Amino acid sequence: MKTFYYFVVLIGLLSFTACENSDDISDTDSSFELIKKKYGIEVLYDTEHISKIPAVSTEEMKGVLEAVRINSNVYHECLKGSIVSNFLNGMNANTKSLKMPVQYQTSTRTGSTANNFILCVQLNYEVENDNVYYYGTDYTYSSTLFYWHINGFSLSLTKDSGDHSYTFTSQSYLYFKVHDQENCLVRVPVVFQGQYEFKLEKGSYRFQLGV
Repeated sequence: MKTFYYFVVLIGLLSFTACENSDDISDTDSSFELIKKKYGIEVLYDTEHISKIPAVSTEEMKGVLEAVRINSNVYHECLKGSIVSNFLNGMNANTKSLKMPVQYQTSTRTGSTANNFILCVQLNYEVENDNVYYYGTDYTYSSTLFYWHINGFSLSLTKDSGDHSYTFTSQSYLYFKVHDQENCLVRVPVVFQGQYEFKLEKGSYRFQLGV
């Protein structure tokens, strides 16, 4: 009788453990699906950037996306950089740089800092004889949680704002490899937007998630 009772209790404990493990897996999958919908995540089956994409957890990816999301409506002042000494691509010693960085802080569910990162766009230009000359854009980032790739840059005169005010925008993507989702490859759109008055040397910019 005692043997039979022990056997029943053992089965109950094993069933409870199995349910606990099942719930853990379900919670992870459910969290991933919710994050996909909230941030407009696109699942990829392959990409030319695959060798550059780091593996992270669902929670780490969420931390990055949430950091960008809560700063999507925050505009920052453009920073006038030092003269660029670069004679390539038509640039000369008078070429200047316009630096536009944003620093983000991610955190885990426990509130401890996971990893800070920076996205930065640098616009190279020259103003000569009252004309603005554009010499290309450089992109840099600092993070081990994702790979950042830019798909292009658009620069145009701001409507009804004079000959020296320009609006710029750039489409880019954050790439992740989610290791607790069988190394699922995903990407999330991030749009860089801004405006700068080259004569007054004033302007603002932002990085906006999921546009």
